Amino acid sequence: MMRARTDIPALPAALLLCILSCGAPAQDWDVSGYLKNFATGGLTLYDEYYYLVTHRLRVNLEYYPVSEMELRAIVDNQLTWGSYLQTEQYSLSKTLEQQDYIDLTLDPVDNEYALWQAVVHRLYLRYSGDNIDLTAGRQRIAWGTGRIWNPTDLFNPNSPLTLEPSERRGSDSVHVAWRPADDLQLEAAWAIGADRDDARWAARGRTCVGSYDLSFMAGRFRGSEVVGFDFSGYVADAGLRGEFTYTWEDERSYARAVLSYEYTFGNGIDLLAEYLYNGGNLGRFTLEDAAALAAYDSIISINRHFLALLLARELFPLVSGRLLTIVDLEDGSLFAFPMIYYSLAQDVDLTLGVQLFFGDDGDFSLYSHTALVALEWYF
Repeated sequence: MMRARTDIPALPAALLLCILSCGAPAQDWDVSGYLKNFATGGLTLYDEYYYLVTHRLRVNLEYYPVSEMELRAIVDNQLTWGSYLQTEQYSLSKTLEQQDYIDLTLDPVDNEYALWQAVVHRLYLRYSGDNIDLTAGRQRIAWGTGRIWNPTDLFNPNSPLTLEPSERRGSDSVHVAWRPADDLQLEAAWAIGADRDDARWAARGRTCVGSYDLSFMAGRFRGSEVVGFDFSGYVADAGLRGEFTYTWEDERSYARAVLSYEYTFGNGIDLLAEYLYNGGNLGRFTLEDAAALAAYDSIISINRHFLALLLARELFPLVSGRLLTIVDLEDGSLFAFPMIYYSLAQDVDLTLGVQLFFGDDGDFSLYSHTALVALEWYF
């Protein structure tokens, strides 16, 4: 495969924005971010015991040269260490990790004991007019209505098994949204990944029919044509959402569908039930196959039918809980991800969680249990 990545140092690109903002009036720029300490431990997919500790300083810098323009940079300064860096799974992930066309990463330290990286998480320029938005750079293009799975979101795929559900990768892309009428929005996006074969483009239209929002999309992703739609609305007091796509590849075609129902009970429990049909299932795959596909597809599975249940509630003052459970309806394997959030102080949060996998066959029989703890301070 011909490589076509463009290497641009991360820090100079981010520092350029800092220099511009420092010379601007205070009301034209804003700085925020967080400091996060994140630790995990368990077994790798190769049955190797491990622990991994990550210290991440994220700085979010917004600069507004004029009222219609926004220049944003989100930069991570991250130190990772632990026995995971000596595992076979980590070696595999290094060879197959998702990369961007524009390399905005520096690795001052990268060895078997520690990894120190400076990464530009977002870097884009946005123009917002009366009826049009134009954004260019590393950004998040959020399409779809599903909470667990998003078949129509092929620009920034995210797996429901991720240890940090709120973290979403960006793509090096151009995105335009035009609103010719109050109830109509037309969008177009083009993105490129690590090589020219990873070019992706799509168009999307959004409108309202009664109390429902409807979207229709079509595009080309890594040589495959995709069409689809999504919707969101209410049935009585419950939210109803769904997505559908149909994909034509060189050797096969298939459909994917998501149907989601969400209701908040009087006692404060929020319940989400979401069903996935994955006609693009692989039937079987190796760990290498899964890792390679995950770079551009968030819905990778052996089987076709899955049901997810997500429960969330405030348990005590300052303490809330979340439980995600996904059932493989064909082989009966099970994934459970309980998490507890505790607000230690203003802008300081503690998170405890564990990922549990059960079953002798099916998608979730491949994985091992993982525990995590995270401490975050927002500024």
